[in-house]
Amino acid sequence: MPVFLEVQDNRHDLMSTKVLNSFLQVCARCGEVERAMTVFNRMKIGPKEYRPSHRTYQILLHMWAHRGNVAECKRLLSQMRPEEITVNAGTFLPLFEACEASKDVIGMLNAFDLIKKNNIPHIVKMWSLLAQVLYYHSTHDVAKAESSDTTTTTPTPGDTTNNTEAEAIIPFDSLILLMQEMIKEGYGREMAFVMNNWIEGYMRRNDRTRNAEFIKEAANLDINLRPRVHDWLRLPSKWRTRSHSKPGTQQPQQQQPQRQRVDTSD
Repeated sequence: MPVFLEVQDNRHDLMSTKVLNSFLQVCARCGEVERAMTVFNRMKIGPKEYRPSHRTYQILLHMWAHRGNVAECKRLLSQMRPEEITVNAGTFLPLFEACEASKDVIGMLNAFDLIKKNNIPHIVKMWSLLAQVLYYHSTHDVAKAESSDTTTTTPTPGDTTNNTEAEAIIPFDSLILLMQEMIKEGYGREMAFVMNNWIEGYMRRNDRTRNAEFIKEAANLDINLRPRVHDWLRLPSKWRTRSHSKPGTQQPQQQQPQRQRVDTSD
């Protein structure tokens, strides 16, 4: 299938950046990565009517983010400024999504440095993704310690679609050290948000393996926990299931005593 149609001078309406963006969207959804990048590269050297737009880059960024390819996201972002395409927090968000997909904690912290250098404000979604990655590593750190035959491999930055367990698991203590460094750089409020979301990942699964550690580290980092997080860590009895009946069964209802009717007739 030809990428560009041979059109006459009076038929430029047959092809435009908007049309090619639609084609790129289809390629991204169908996993046609090579074809999408071929179209993109030809758009860059084609006529003005075909040049990549902000939408073009967004489609490709989300395509690579879905595959966890941090390197390709960075490469695309580096090409936008020279093309005089405006970038914002939403433009950089796929980079954080790629780091979350590849469970790359260091890459995500570097992404925060990158948006800081570009004077791009961070948004809540970015910190939520960081909390998800921290939760992943802290839970797998426990699983790795309990498993005797688990080996740690060093990940190769880039596409992680073919690497199910290629990422190196970062120990819990190292994750806390990373948070300390972020607090020193002035992200104290954001780290409080991250830790609360991190703990709520355990709350959703009622996993109490880290309760004592979270209580200790929250105090050391001077982080205020949300009331529901604080209660869950310290008052386990409040979060027990209310009913022990089997699913699908109903508890028998107690019958209310019937009142006797008083006959007032003569």
